[in-house]
Amino acid sequence: MAVRKDVAFVHDVIRSEGIARRYMIVNGFDGALTVLALCVGFLINRQTDLDLVLSAGISASVALAVSGVNSAWLSESAERKRQLMELESAMLRDLKGSRHERIRVWLVLSIALSNGITPLLLGLLILMPIGLQRWGLIHFDEPMRASVLIGLSLLFFLGALTGRISGEQWLLSGLRALLVAGITAILIFALTF
Repeated sequence: MAVRKDVAFVHDVIRSEGIARRYMIVNGFDGALTVLALCVGFLINRQTDLDLVLSAGISASVALAVSGVNSAWLSESAERKRQLMELESAMLRDLKGSRHERIRVWLVLSIALSNGITPLLLGLLILMPIGLQRWGLIHFDEPMRASVLIGLSLLFFLGALTGRISGEQWLLSGLRALLVAGITAILIFALTF
């Protein structure tokens, strides 16, 4: 019962239910585009060493996850602490150990985790065909191309999701996300040749 009150308190008082979703989409887009760009770069340069591709992709995904957790923790913690101090000042009392403080910690933690987990999961999804091929679990004729297709699909999905949330045409938003991927591929091609 206390947990339900705390969740309701977050929605009603702090009104920040969309923050975690925004962080997930923003950092998810960063993670998917980064790993997709790695795959495209390796494909353009005809790199066939799947161990190298997998290592680079996992490393980038882990780095984005750690960076996402840390950056969201630092920024949200500072914002929420400032809000709590303003509330303490307005109420003329210390709120240490109060429900307000517990909600602040819960909210910061959930936002930080959502900001970090999303790029890791999306990066690993993109790398899945390469990993399955490398470990001999499934044979793909073109594991790199399969990874690129998964990456493009995830970017389209994230773009469509933002369109749906904003009330825009989801198809147009998805296509805009693919346009960003296309521009990224062109830049990679131009800079590596």
